[in-house]
Amino acid sequence: RRISPELATGGEHRYALLDDEGTLSLFVHEEDHLRIQALTSGNTLSDALFLAETMEERLSERLTFATHTRWGYLTT
Repeated sequence: RRISPELATGGEHRYALLDDEGTLSLFVHEEDHLRIQALTSGNTLSDALFLAETMEERLSERLTFATHTRWGYLTT
């Protein structure tokens, strides 16, 4: 239940990367080009945000994201 049926059967160039704890997911070419999802128990929104931001920072060390000063992240 962590990924959609479309992603599971989507074929080449679609990926779901899930951590062992079940808190952090990275989806490539599902509904979005790239989706970082963090799920934590209880009212720990700040913990989930920290996990997602840390993943984004790690990805940005290896990838160049298209951004605009006014609009933020861009997609095609």
